Amino acid sequence: MTIKKGIAVLLALALMAGCAALASAEENYVFGRVMYDLSHPYQQADAKWFEMYCQEIGAEAVIMDGKSSAEVMAKCIEDLIARGVDGIVIQAADAGSVSGNVQMAWDAGIPIVTFVSKSADPLSPHVELFEAETSKEMGAKAATKWVEFYPDKPIKVGILDLPSVQQVHEQRALAFFDGVQSVAPDAELYPVLDSGGVRDQSFAVAQDLIQAHPDVNIVYGINCDAAMGALAAFEEAGRGKATNGIPDTELFVSTDGTELEAVKIFDDTSALMITMGLSPKIFARAHLDLLMRIVSGEIPMTSDEVVNVGDVIFDAWDTTPEDFEAFLVSDYFSEPGFAASVQ
Repeated sequence: MTIKKGIAVLLALALMAGCAALASAEENYVFGRVMYDLSHPYQQADAKWFEMYCQEIGAEAVIMDGKSSAEVMAKCIEDLIARGVDGIVIQAADAGSVSGNVQMAWDAGIPIVTFVSKSADPLSPHVELFEAETSKEMGAKAATKWVEFYPDKPIKVGILDLPSVQQVHEQRALAFFDGVQSVAPDAELYPVLDSGGVRDQSFAVAQDLIQAHPDVNIVYGINCDAAMGALAAFEEAGRGKATNGIPDTELFVSTDGTELEAVKIFDDTSALMITMGLSPKIFARAHLDLLMRIVSGEIPMTSDEVVNVGDVIFDAWDTTPEDFEAFLVSDYFSEPGFAASVQ
């Protein structure tokens, strides 16, 4: 969705979030939050917001780093169970490990909320990051701009994916290419690359992409680290650049909406021009609100309740630096002054 519509939706979600997560807790709850990987800027902000919201209701937050590993996350859950926490929120490492995480918590009588990767068996309350519509819109915008800049150059797409996470693979990577094809039906998708969602791996596979498919001209990284790692590889190869806001050889797209991406988007010599902004402020509230609804008895911990949250698009053409700064200050704890620094 567009930035103005997206910000309005995010604000509405914030206002609509249930009172449970913001009300004073009658007990001294302790809640565990197993993060996907705290090396990621989005994950750091999400953890900080969750901790702050817990403090608001007099609860204690125990933040644990899953390090992108199913084994590490399982150990985190074991540690939280041993500590006797009152509830857990987890973004699992992959689709295959979700049910095991849920069952482990249930066996200990502890409610658990999942995020991004949903448990199919057993069913449990879930915060759904609904991104397909926004990813398609990004793909369509990237293709539209490429055709505008280079009408005689067929679109060749490279995606730095995280295929082990079904949500990311389907609602980001594949939906993005669907959006590209909605504008350019003949667009070609090169083999999707496993970025691991981390910068070093993204850098390495992007080097392979350049060698195998030098004519690639739209590149999408499924998170900030995937995009920035790939962009660094292209820059090292003398690519990833723009002239007066027009990409020289490829147009880059990212996801997260951090200040690292914002700096590139407003640099008219950089090929990174579009990003999908995730709202850690709203997502963390949704996590705690849903967890509080379980521990307060409003819904059972075996419920198939799903809460939907979404994203917004920022780009080099329709977003002002002031718009992006407002988002960064609100959600990512950035200091004011970004807009002035890029103008």
